[in-house]
This record gives sequence, C-alpha cells and structure tokens, in this order.
Amino acid sequence: MKADKTDKKPYVMGEFVCADFAEQLHNAAEEKGIKCGYVTIDLTSTSGNPNGDGHALVAFRLRDTDRIIYVDCTGLKDPEALPIENLDKYSYQLKKGLPYKPRLLFPEKETYGEEMDSMGIITKIKIHW
Repeated sequence: MKADKTDKKPYVMGEFVCADFAEQLHNAAEEKGIKCGYVTIDLTSTSGNPNGDGHALVAFRLRDTDRIIYVDCTGLKDPEALPIENLDKYSYQLKKGLPYKPRLLFPEKETYGEEMDSMGIITKIKIHW
C-alpha cells in the first residue's frame, strides 16, 4: 500500500472520484495477483457530506483468516490542505447502521490524528469479488 500512489491523485468532482480511486487500486492489486473486492457503500448525510452520497473502497481478505480489511485510497480535493505522505485509510468493519470513520493506514506524528471524521451512517454495503 505504501508503494501505491493512487491516494496522491487529486479528487476532482465529475472527473476522478472515489469510484475511480477504488477501481485503480483494485486493478493494480489484481494485476499483482492480489485478490480483492470492489466495495460500494451508501451513506446518510453529514455536514461534510450533505447529499448522503455513496462511497467506494477495496476489500482485501487477510491471509489465512476470514477477516477483511477495507481500504479507502481516495485522495483530497486540495492535497495541500493535509500535507501528509500517505492518505490510505482502512476499516476492519463496515456495518449497516454504524458510522463510516476510516483510520489512516500509515499515520504520521504530525497529523491531526489517526481516525478520520465520519462520512455518514452506512445504509447499504455491496462487495463485488
């Protein structure tokens, strides 16, 4: 994940959005022989997400377990606003009715914290393996 630079791309509404970030990471992983799933979630509205849009992630099964890690490599609209080395985020649990609050996969001591703000309450989850 540290070598993948998908998270470095700027988020551009209508041009390169969360679905594009997830698709790029998914395809890069599968090209390297890493099986993964493309995940879509629907979210309720929040102050930062007034429309309650959906979001896209990538699911990876942890080796020799039934556990899944969900990776969110979506970049920022303004990468200079949060100048950190890696914006990859993760969650071990996506559950309907719970908030989607990913954590930084590679937190840096200069950042504001490992946990990100909630993007809304999850209302629907779909994994395409």
